[in-house]
Amino acid sequence: MLGSEIEATVTDGGSNFIKAFRLYSTPTQTQVISDDEESKDDEDSDMILPTQDITGGTCFDIGDSSKEYHPIPMWNIFEQAVSCNTDGNDDEVSLDAMESSYSLPIHRQCAAHLLNLMATADLEKKIVNKTYKRLLHSTDGKVQAACNKQGYSAKNSDVIRSHIGRLFVTKNKTRWNSYFDCMKCFSKLSRKNNEAMENLFKALGLSWFRSNEQEFIHEYVKVMEPVADALDVLQGEISISMSYLLPTLTILREKLNNHQRDTTMKHANPLVCSLLDSLKDRFDHMFNIPQIRLAAICDPSFKVKWLPEEEQDSYKKLLKKEYEKWEKKTIEEEKENSEPEDECSGDSGSTTSPRRKNFFSSLWKKPSKAQPQNEVDLFFAEPLGHVEQLSKYPILPKIFRKYNAVLPSSASVERLFSKAGLVFTSKRTRLADGTLDMLVFLNVNSKETCSW
Repeated sequence: MLGSEIEATVTDGGSNFIKAFRLYSTPTQTQVISDDEESKDDEDSDMILPTQDITGGTCFDIGDSSKEYHPIPMWNIFEQAVSCNTDGNDDEVSLDAMESSYSLPIHRQCAAHLLNLMATADLEKKIVNKTYKRLLHSTDGKVQAACNKQGYSAKNSDVIRSHIGRLFVTKNKTRWNSYFDCMKCFSKLSRKNNEAMENLFKALGLSWFRSNEQEFIHEYVKVMEPVADALDVLQGEISISMSYLLPTLTILREKLNNHQRDTTMKHANPLVCSLLDSLKDRFDHMFNIPQIRLAAICDPSFKVKWLPEEEQDSYKKLLKKEYEKWEKKTIEEEKENSEPEDECSGDSGSTTSPRRKNFFSSLWKKPSKAQPQNEVDLFFAEPLGHVEQLSKYPILPKIFRKYNAVLPSSASVERLFSKAGLVFTSKRTRLADGTLDMLVFLNVNSKETCSW
């Protein structure tokens, strides 16, 4: 029922979402998820993603669309379901018939949430190297002690500023990005002015990092930086779509493979191996989903340049097959919309009568000697560019809109809920629904009203 109107739904891996889509989706739409993965994702489903500035929605200017898309009020959908499944009595509804009418759209798991789990829960379970774990715990303990000292009193904060000219970036338990930013801060400060940092730790009464602990911090930041960059890309919402998912994961895998081949790495090898295993377990199945593959290759920013040469032909054939399907559909729609011309009636302003046009129609139907290439060949022959390049093609923009209407993560929705929570405080509980909607809209879309 809903699947005909919505291309896909993106949620985190909570068991409530998984169960809903497992019960109310068709077998071809439901992704197979093991019970272990479901319970594992559910434990971390409350993880909050980093706050990001929101100044607008995803917008692609690729020409006029032949079909307008409008939001669907959910209450209208459920009212239709109730009205369609009544058994002759307006007050009684057949529950079995009502449940059978539900058909949820395709379910996609939030890519940003999966990356967060890959960098946190998966590392704790997959890494069994005791030397690495001891080094991690000792280093993390000293970093946490310094952050705690900073938060204890304003006097400690003044001491930190006097030694290094700034405060530490602190971490929290709900966002892995904050942990990475904290480690990156300590790595940068120790590289820039190691002596000042050592004196600061002595002034705070803390133990300074040993040489292997400093090396571990630098290697951790080096290895995890591609993961943090990929997370920042996928949880965006301005000028981003599902087309970014597979190229981002491919580049992330290449960078991790380069770290694995790095012979100068002393301490972080178990970290790299665990990340590669998690990346394979959580994301490899997405490379086999045709809709996600089409979303990437029909984007002029990527096409097939992110793929190995031996795989490019198969992806091109996939787009050509999809193009032929849409071309046939477009021709049928044009035939249905076109009205047959009356041979006896003619346009007084036209210099050529319909009868004369039909007489010479055989000349127009003759193929030219130089057959032009189809859209797909011309598209792949062009260099990489922006989405606006699709405007000169009649069919490719339709394919792009269909498969890139979905974002790769639900982070934008979570940020919107977070903004709404900041507006709807305990002292503003009597706000009307319409007023709350307007305040949240202004808070999100305007810098001048973000504090309202």
